[in-house]
Amino acid sequence: MVMNSQMTGEFLGSFILAFAVEMIITPNCIYFGEGADNASNPLLNGEADYLGTVGIAAALTCVTYCFWKVSGSHLNPAISLASAMCKRMSYADAGMYMAAQVMGCLFGAMSALGVFGHACNLEPSAAFANKVPQVLATEMVLTAMLVLVFLCVSSTVESVRDNEYYGLAMGFTFVSVAYGGGWISGGVCNPALAFAMDLSSAGVGFGWCFPYAIAAFAGAALAAVLFPNIHADEFEARVVASKADRCWAEGIGSFFLVVAMGLNWVNPSTQTTGLAIGAALIGLVKALAPVSGGHFNPAVSVAVFLGDRKRWSQQGQLLLNYVVCQGAGGAAGALVYSWIAGQSLPDSKKFTVGPPDYQIPGIGDEFKFGWLQYSAVEGIFTMVLCFVTLCVLTTEQVDPESSFTEMHGLAIGMAQTAGFYAGQTVGGGGLNPMMAVGKEIAYAARHGQISTDFETLVTVLLVQFAGALAAVGLFVLTHPKEFRMWGSYIPETLSKAASEFLGIFVIVFTTGCIVCPDMMRRKMVDGQPTLEPHPIYLDEPDYLGTFAIAAVYMAMLYSLGFVSGAHFNPAITLAVKALSGMDWNMAGVYIFSQILGAFAGAFAYLGLYGVAFALAPGAGFFWLRPCVAELLGTFIITIVYLSVHHCPSVRGNEYFGIAVAFATVGGMYGAGWISGGVFNPASALAMDAASAATGFGWCGAYAVAQIIGALLAALAYRVLHPHEFGGRAPGPREEMIAEGIGCFCLVFVFGLNALNPSVQTTVLAVATTTVSLVCAFHANRGGQLNPGITLAYQCHPSCTRSTGDCFKIIGVQLSAGVAAGITYGLLMGPTVVTDVGRGLAALGPSSFAGMKTEILYTWGEVGSIEVLFTALLTLTVLTVMPVSRDAEQSDGEAALGLAYGFAMMAGGYAGRVLGAGSLNPAISLGKDFAHQLYWGGFGGCFHYLWLQMLGAALGAGLYLIFDKKLLGAEEPASKGV
Repeated sequence: MVMNSQMTGEFLGSFILAFAVEMIITPNCIYFGEGADNASNPLLNGEADYLGTVGIAAALTCVTYCFWKVSGSHLNPAISLASAMCKRMSYADAGMYMAAQVMGCLFGAMSALGVFGHACNLEPSAAFANKVPQVLATEMVLTAMLVLVFLCVSSTVESVRDNEYYGLAMGFTFVSVAYGGGWISGGVCNPALAFAMDLSSAGVGFGWCFPYAIAAFAGAALAAVLFPNIHADEFEARVVASKADRCWAEGIGSFFLVVAMGLNWVNPSTQTTGLAIGAALIGLVKALAPVSGGHFNPAVSVAVFLGDRKRWSQQGQLLLNYVVCQGAGGAAGALVYSWIAGQSLPDSKKFTVGPPDYQIPGIGDEFKFGWLQYSAVEGIFTMVLCFVTLCVLTTEQVDPESSFTEMHGLAIGMAQTAGFYAGQTVGGGGLNPMMAVGKEIAYAARHGQISTDFETLVTVLLVQFAGALAAVGLFVLTHPKEFRMWGSYIPETLSKAASEFLGIFVIVFTTGCIVCPDMMRRKMVDGQPTLEPHPIYLDEPDYLGTFAIAAVYMAMLYSLGFVSGAHFNPAITLAVKALSGMDWNMAGVYIFSQILGAFAGAFAYLGLYGVAFALAPGAGFFWLRPCVAELLGTFIITIVYLSVHHCPSVRGNEYFGIAVAFATVGGMYGAGWISGGVFNPASALAMDAASAATGFGWCGAYAVAQIIGALLAALAYRVLHPHEFGGRAPGPREEMIAEGIGCFCLVFVFGLNALNPSVQTTVLAVATTTVSLVCAFHANRGGQLNPGITLAYQCHPSCTRSTGDCFKIIGVQLSAGVAAGITYGLLMGPTVVTDVGRGLAALGPSSFAGMKTEILYTWGEVGSIEVLFTALLTLTVLTVMPVSRDAEQSDGEAALGLAYGFAMMAGGYAGRVLGAGSLNPAISLGKDFAHQLYWGGFGGCFHYLWLQMLGAALGAGLYLIFDKKLLGAEEPASKGV
């Protein structure tokens, strides 16, 4: 019976994965493939869908979480083969897994073919059509990386059942693999998926699935051979990794990191390079940090060595071994991606080490970046990367109750992502000496000479190592308790003030480094900003710059959260003061440090770039709308912060950084085009002062709105937590209030992002906001934020509420959705809504013109998407939701919030072309009411409501079948399965 459930789990997981892949990539094939007419694309405005791959990774993460307790969530014949080679399962069982995976993928691909009537052909890109060895090598190496991460993360615990970060590591690794290989081979790395995609498009051509499968199996075998050298503890009777294990881990990790970096760096689409490199680092650090620490960077190793308070003399030889292994692995990786890329390897521009050799269009003249800009940006962000690594991997006395280091890979990867986006225009962003040397090795292997002179390369390395040294100094200042010899000389108040200064300095400086270069290449044509051609951006707007700001915010939250609380915001400090015994003197120190740090960051980017962006509402907006957007955005960030980091019952958790940083993503994307999305009085004051030459004064109005929003959040927190202020324990009433606040915030953020003229990031913004709100309210007996989830939750073991309370909560959720829909509709007004009315189109099946014909969808096609992905959302939430509702004993909120948000992301990207993908009756109802304000035609929401409730019921049924009937109390058949 257990094997039957495992086979069923592999079949269903593979079906959902393949269906999501085809639903996301096929619209791009229709619009941008051969014979397509992309002159009219109401969804993407004629732009390629850069973030669709993130939606596929989100689907992989969700199905991993859904079926990890059932089968181990292989979902890939290559992983099953490697598991058998590592003696985790028999070859016979692996064969059964593969059969289920092939059938599931085939069923999913054919289902998507039935929806679109078209399938993307599986074949190399046009540039690699005659380079079969390079194509297959890409599939092999990237599959090896994906499989190796799987083997490592599923071996770090006694059973995959207990590893809530398994899905996170796999999802982020897939992001890097898909973006790195997508422009060459498609980045499939899955024989079952390759076969299904090839067969579904057999009318166009068939056959590439077989060499792809051979390459993927070869990559799996390579991973299975490498794994025992890294995790010898799984094959030998010892627990502690030896020096040989550590060196192997550093060398192999550096190899895969440089390969991923190189393939993504050479990728013609530059939008996602930073995200992909950071994602690779997240997966590799999560996989290999338990063995070696997961440095993969000589600058990081030097910083960790100098920051080792106990064993400087003993660690010298190990440091040398690490650097040598990192160098060898990185050099091998550089040679591999150089050979794969071939003629695609650029001879200049993106591959310049040091300041770039090009000019960018400036404001009225041409501007060329030099050593000042490069050294400052590369040095500061290398410092940030090394500092974050020191904080999350080496601290011992941060908080005895804290488990935040479980998220060390995410914090480090986000620091890398932010550094790349901040530094790419000035020629930096690598933050790693091995990446710089690797670029030169790759260039020399292709062109017979390095791209720059030796002195420039040495200077680049010195800048990066100087950043590592600065990180050690800041680590001593902010974490004096880690150094018993020096700690008594640094007062606690000074370390807290330094933490607040450093945190907001890095955030504001990152903002400037991302926004200023983008602003410098914009010129006004007929009163409208127009993008000038640029060799880095390739004439594309920078969609992920906002995400990079949130990424560095997350990194600093994890680094300094247990030093000063990581407020980085006077509004949050005032909210904390309003709720706790924090005295005014300390609050004053915090606010002064924050303002000082913000000014330092703002005038640093002003000095480097010579320009500063004006703090002012967007075009067409005046006082009311920007101030309301700032107020509500600050309210959301503050209530999330108070709930996940200030609340005593969840203090010391590992998810606070994700929750707070992701709360800013939805706010900045949603309000950015209205007010700028600042949400911080110190940042507003500093940015306004830096651009005083073009106008000053908006900071005052913004600060008032932000402070009011923070104080309202403090009031809401007090209502939700009466027991912290001498009252009774929270009950059903508090749960209803939490659900009402959460649903209102979610639907409001959805509305602002749906109306945003930039459509690329709407799904990302809504999904990240969902993660934040679920993390914030789940520990307070809320966080379902969806009537379908609320009803399905009645079958969960942790549910203790009555059926009557359940329906009361559903009523509150729907009412909050309606209120939010009316709010954002009225706030934007008829003029704004009419200009971007696409976001408030009537609910129902959509149509678009592709392949020179118009495709009209039906309720059957929309319904199938809505039901399937709502079922996936429900099954994911119920599976990951902690069985215990005791917040002090449960660590599942992190996985719950991430899994919930990723399920929303998968459904959103899969269904948005058809007019589906909201997966939430509250969102559907709110959107319909907003549409009713100006166009009438209310009623489409009811079709979505019953489809979504049907999907929730299906998900709940699957949960009951898998969790209770088939598995019972039995463990998976073998370790890692």
